[in-house]
Amino acid sequence: MKNNEKIYLDEKGYESLQKDINKKKEELEELRKSRSDAYENGGDGFHDNFAFEELERKERQLIKTLTEREELLERAVLVDIQKDEKVVDVNDVVSLTIDFGDKKETGVYRLIGTIDIDDHEDIISITLNSPLGKAIYLSSVGKDVTYIVGNNTFFVHINNKIKENETKGNE
Repeated sequence: MKNNEKIYLDEKGYESLQKDINKKKEELEELRKSRSDAYENGGDGFHDNFAFEELERKERQLIKTLTEREELLERAVLVDIQKDEKVVDVNDVVSLTIDFGDKKETGVYRLIGTIDIDDHEDIISITLNSPLGKAIYLSSVGKDVTYIVGNNTFFVHINNKIKENETKGNE
């Protein structure tokens, strides 16, 4: 994803990103307290002090992650739910037939407005920011759309929207 590209999130996704940033800030604060203790209690300060060096490495990684998350938040655009049964919207569950060139696959997917995919769901989640998510978002049910990944173009038919209670019988 390009650094200036907008990130589309629903309200839940935006709040989740904010919570993650706050959690990372708290972790950084705790790590810095531990680092101070490791400096005072090991080796000759920062030389020959594995605990101190390890905490420094973790601190750099945490700062990098925190910076990336804050940059995502700056580029975030909140999307409104349209409540139109004729188009694919955030949190909709849809049946899609994807043509991979040598084969076609039909599956059930949920379009989500968060950055991270919840691996605990039984339905495959796709984010608004993925190529497939961008292709189907606000597209009409019954429509054919395309998306590109690398040098490959994929053709997708949006079969229908599925009500939440209908997916329970398919598991």
